[in-house]
Amino acid sequence: MVCPATPVPFNPSKGISNPNPISDSTTGRIPAAMVQAMIADRRRQGLLPSIPIYSNPPGDLATQINKDADMFKQIQTEYCYYEAQYKRALSEYLTDATSTDSSLNATANTRMRNVVELNARLNSLLEIMNALAQERADNVQQNKQSVNQMNATISKKLSDLQAQYNRIKKNDNTILRQTRMVEYTKEKNEAVSNQIGLYIALNVAAIGMIFFVSRSL
Repeated sequence: MVCPATPVPFNPSKGISNPNPISDSTTGRIPAAMVQAMIADRRRQGLLPSIPIYSNPPGDLATQINKDADMFKQIQTEYCYYEAQYKRALSEYLTDATSTDSSLNATANTRMRNVVELNARLNSLLEIMNALAQERADNVQQNKQSVNQMNATISKKLSDLQAQYNRIKKNDNTILRQTRMVEYTKEKNEAVSNQIGLYIALNVAAIGMIFFVSRSL
């Protein structure tokens, strides 16, 4: 974690670090259960945001990204605040502990307690940040699954709509063919009617001609 040359102002009453050295003597790290307990405690105090719960549909990702950025900035500010103190305290301790002045050697033990406390704070902040990062990674994966479910639903809806469109298009072509057939049949009927009318007219003329010829004989 990179700290600015001039630490950002920080209110220790809003801090989330732990001044007590509780690292495992074997691993040198704070046990995972203790880290989770610290996170839960800070959340109860309102010092850390609650864990986001993603459902279907997923939550507002833009809002969550902004919250995570604010949280990281808060932790970074506290870390840099205590890191500056830690470096100074460690330098003072080493100066006193290696001094030839016996009076300064006596104050070295007092400075040592301060160094240990600041070291514990920095360690707890790093462990908390690591746990929160893992928590966010799990949430992103959960959110990814939710998004995939939504995409699958959307794909199904698109397939259904496409199938409906194909049916409508097919029916439209059928209706168009039927309309053309009706128009053709109507035209054909009109042509047949005209032919029948012509035949009747010709028959009437023929009958009249026969009657005229028979009278003239």
